[in-house]
Amino acid sequence: AGGSPPPPPTRTLTAIVIEGQASMPENSSQDLNCRASYSDGTSALVEPVWSENQPWATITGTGLLTAGDVTAPSQIVQAGASHTEGGVTRTAMFNITVTDASAPPPPPPPGNNDHFANAALLSGASGSAAGSNVGATWEWGEPVHAGVGGGQSVWWRWTAPASGYVIFDTRGSDFDTVLAAYRGLSLWSLLWGPSNDDIDYGSGNYQSQITFYAVAGRTYHLAVDGYGSWFDTAEGRIVLSWRLSGGLRPRTEEVISALLGEITPSAVLDTNSDGRLDAADLVTSLDEDL
Repeated sequence: AGGSPPPPPTRTLTAIVIEGQASMPENSSQDLNCRASYSDGTSALVEPVWSENQPWATITGTGLLTAGDVTAPSQIVQAGASHTEGGVTRTAMFNITVTDASAPPPPPPPGNNDHFANAALLSGASGSAAGSNVGATWEWGEPVHAGVGGGQSVWWRWTAPASGYVIFDTRGSDFDTVLAAYRGLSLWSLLWGPSNDDIDYGSGNYQSQITFYAVAGRTYHLAVDGYGSWFDTAEGRIVLSWRLSGGLRPRTEEVISALLGEITPSAVLDTNSDGRLDAADLVTSLDEDL
């Protein structure tokens, strides 16, 4: 009637997983755990044999992972674990992103000014605005800005507080920009104005600058895009600055005299930003006000 109790059920090791934070800054440490799962549905923390695959990272027998300096904005270290129990061995790998603490933060996502109708407001005779075209999109009916815009534009609008020449530029942006100015209430009714790809391609200045004569009370739309194509467009942080110099637009004869060297071109600007007064400036100066 007595008899021996039945033997306990046999359980086998089925898998192990590594538990920890998926990212960490350089020159820091974190504790990793290893959890084993068994055939009977239970789990428990175990002490595996640890390993790692980067010379700038170390992991101790207790699972303390320490990362040193990384040489890129982020690098991956792969932690490995191996555990044997009951004649069964299981392994696991775990990728951890180690970030460079000195690297600049990624550009912010584009704001609401991705579309023409939501153009961000600029005000005053001078100033600067920050933004980003990362992830920005092209709209149906939108021009190809400066003939080379890649289709990731963002928009600003500015109403001239006085008449005079205004200069807009993207100096301080961290990518190859394209800049264009327009007038109009919709993409379908835009009056095209000046546009520019590079301030000075030869010297490696791939930011953009435009100049035009603004009329007091008129509203202008500015588009900032990245150089490129539909499949490869420059993107990043944008700095858009402007400065208005008041005064009357020079008369046509003054522009011609300045180009001929007969007078000092104090009232005539280098409207296409190529560093000299030439026929292109004459054409721009004789154009109807934007």
